[in-house]
Amino acid sequence: MNQNDIRSYEAAFSLCLGEIEKGMDSEDAINKIAAMMGPLVSDAKDLREYLYREVSFSSNDIASMICAKDKKDREWWNKLKQSSGFKGTYWNRYKAYLSGTKKWSQKTIEKSINEPTDHIMNYISDPNAGVPEKSYGAVFGYVQSGKTANYIGLINKAVDAGYKIIIVLAGMHNNLRSQTQMRIDEEVLGFETSIEYLRQKAGLVPSVIGVGNLNFKMDKSIEALTSRDEKGDFTKGRAGVSRQYDQPKIFIVKKQNTVLQYVFDNLSKNHAAIRNSDGTSLFPCEYSLLVIDDEADQASVNTKYKTDRSGDVSDDSEVSKINELIRRILSLFSCRSYVGYTATPYANIFIPPQISDDDLEDDLFPKDFIVCLPKPAGYVGALEFFGEDDNSEIMPLRRKITTQLEDFIDIETKQIISPLPDELKKAILYFIIIVAARNVRGQTLDPNSMLIHINRLTDVQSSLKSMVEDYFDEVQSYINGGDTDILNTMRDIWENDFVPTTTKMQQDFSAYMEGVKCSEWCSIETEIKRIIGNHQIRIFEINGKSDDVLCYKEFKDEERQLNVIAIGGDHLTISTYGSVAINGIWQNETYINSQTSSESIDIIIPNGELWIMGDNRGHSTDSRNFGTVELGDVLGVVILKKHKDLED
Repeated sequence: MNQNDIRSYEAAFSLCLGEIEKGMDSEDAINKIAAMMGPLVSDAKDLREYLYREVSFSSNDIASMICAKDKKDREWWNKLKQSSGFKGTYWNRYKAYLSGTKKWSQKTIEKSINEPTDHIMNYISDPNAGVPEKSYGAVFGYVQSGKTANYIGLINKAVDAGYKIIIVLAGMHNNLRSQTQMRIDEEVLGFETSIEYLRQKAGLVPSVIGVGNLNFKMDKSIEALTSRDEKGDFTKGRAGVSRQYDQPKIFIVKKQNTVLQYVFDNLSKNHAAIRNSDGTSLFPCEYSLLVIDDEADQASVNTKYKTDRSGDVSDDSEVSKINELIRRILSLFSCRSYVGYTATPYANIFIPPQISDDDLEDDLFPKDFIVCLPKPAGYVGALEFFGEDDNSEIMPLRRKITTQLEDFIDIETKQIISPLPDELKKAILYFIIIVAARNVRGQTLDPNSMLIHINRLTDVQSSLKSMVEDYFDEVQSYINGGDTDILNTMRDIWENDFVPTTTKMQQDFSAYMEGVKCSEWCSIETEIKRIIGNHQIRIFEINGKSDDVLCYKEFKDEERQLNVIAIGGDHLTISTYGSVAINGIWQNETYINSQTSSESIDIIIPNGELWIMGDNRGHSTDSRNFGTVELGDVLGVVILKKHKDLED
């Protein structure tokens, strides 16, 4: 979608709303405006689909926010957008990418990204004011609700506004940092940064990706000082190079002591920084810094404060190293902004707000603003799936499993003792039907995954994978051989479960079902035969001993669909220091005492079981000694729920 198309699409939507407000039926209005505006755009069919998305979208959610009194009436960003000569090409390109390539609703873009980031931009420091200024804020959002898309929108606007240096603190491990870099490559930079990938795929894949494929003439270029390679973080070698900051630079780095030290060393020695009499360095106001802290409650918060009996922070308090380095980097800039993103904000709002010293200056307390992002339209989280209490109306999507685990796996030997349960076989048939149904709806490149999650032992997972492969091969041979029994079984599942469930969802949860139609079985059956015939469903074993890897990007780049039945579970890693990572994300446990431990652990937690660890990590008798605990053996009630209370 080019810039002319964007204007035509928005004009078409306005005309369509005007017809609907006059009393015309929505579908008639869409047909009328699509016929009128279709010849003016490059793809008339896409315009019609766009109008259907926009007209059907409904959400009353808006971002909520609070700010310091001196930030309340700030309008510098709004005024800049209205000034002559302002182009805003990075934001406009990203907006076109979300709408045209990712098919986001225009209202979703407005409510979830554009409006909240406009507020954030007004709250953060003005890079063009020419005066020293600092701003510290936080953005809270639901789990997997679009926080990354929001801060990518903020980055694009910050570049348009004139920020010279942007640092994204992206987790504590290479794979998470690389994933973040990949998103920024696609949605900010527009080019591939992986040298290894381009070398391996020489001549096979373009170096221009994502937003770079759109027909936009950019008014400035961004230099990436890191790459999406596994070892593409900011290194000692890169730290030794002094750079010009006349054009924006972006770092995507891990929250790791060594890496942050390299960033600090590089910036503090840059020729643009003024050397003070005390040996410190300071960038003048024209070199503005924006730090975006992804998962800001993880590692960034100082966990070493001590308090006296009155609750005040003691003078002999220490500072954790990562917190110190983030603050040192910020203190290098006269004009700076820090924005922390998280779904679990309590650690951040309980940072002592009064902390500031001559050396490290302010701590990371969000003293200037807090923004709560709206729940996106169509978002399905735990509340929608499980309900808030026994009286909640929940989506009719769960199916109860009656098979007892001990009938399948021996409690003593931990070995599989019976054939694959019929319920698991049926679930596999469900998955095949789901892939076919999504493809019939046009989602032919969207990945689909099924997780089989019953035991933490890798030997058991390996045996289970073999059993699943045997059953799946059997299903494939029946379908490819024209057997009608298996297809009749799948048709019964479709007609007796999928069809009534879809009808129920359309009746009771219509906001989530816009544009979703229940396809005819003949279309589903044809697609099932195609999927099975072309071997488009794979079976992976995901654990520390398996070579199977879920690499979505390679399939996406080659325009292939990845459909996977994965045998595994929650991946738990415990370091020799007692720190815990769940599915690769290291936990920020500010409450534990004495982390030192004599052993490291790397396991998979089975479904329906818990891994128990004490606060006094180095001395407690916990699951490292007695293993997992079945959920049914735990007695207790929930006495505190967080985040919703904070939002209220």
